[in-house]
Amino acid sequence: MVFSSIEFIFFFLPIFLLLYYLLPFKNTVLLIGSLLFYSWGEPIYVFLMIAECICGYIGAILIDKCKTKGGRVTSAFISILLSLSALIYFKYFAFFASLFGISIQHDVRLPVGISFFTFQLISYIADVYRKNTPVQKDPVKLMTYIAMFPQLIAGPIVRYSEVAPALYKKELSLDKYSQGIRRFLKGLFKKVILANNLGLIWESINTTDISSLSLAEGWLGAVCFSLQLYYDFSG
Repeated sequence: MVFSSIEFIFFFLPIFLLLYYLLPFKNTVLLIGSLLFYSWGEPIYVFLMIAECICGYIGAILIDKCKTKGGRVTSAFISILLSLSALIYFKYFAFFASLFGISIQHDVRLPVGISFFTFQLISYIADVYRKNTPVQKDPVKLMTYIAMFPQLIAGPIVRYSEVAPALYKKELSLDKYSQGIRRFLKGLFKKVILANNLGLIWESINTTDISSLSLAEGWLGAVCFSLQLYYDFSG
């Protein structure tokens, strides 16, 4: 599910917002909504994200409880290694297997957003280790920070300290709600009107035989490809 899809705009988002504003346990609603959003496209790998969150949650608590520097370093190292192991496997296993001539019987498909939620979790562990932020002992709050669907699949990577105040106290107002709607509509315009249409031009030029392209068409393709990436991420 993408933010510009019919399913998200007309079904998922209205139902989610209705439940979010009506129910008192907002972090739980946000977490469940985020897990449902992710499992829409990644029904199996949502369990991988949950497992990484659990490992990070336990690892950060162990770091906080350790009194010696060696214990803190060991706990942080193991926690970060566990988080990185999944990312390394999905990103580089097929490459190293082909490098050493190992045949793979199944495709290793990269889970959507794995880089974002992995590095976000690592940043939290690092902040706890450096004592830049207090350890989060509520697993729901920590998983909400990691799995929050507005930035789960495309970033940006946000430090826990920036999000922590909103996990404890929600400041809801009509003014902020209207600001959010305007921001969403601007992003939707960049994605659907600009990025997608620039992408169509780029695809048309990219599939054309290079020998038949003029210099102007080549530059047009390069510019459209660059602007497509910019507006896609900006949106």
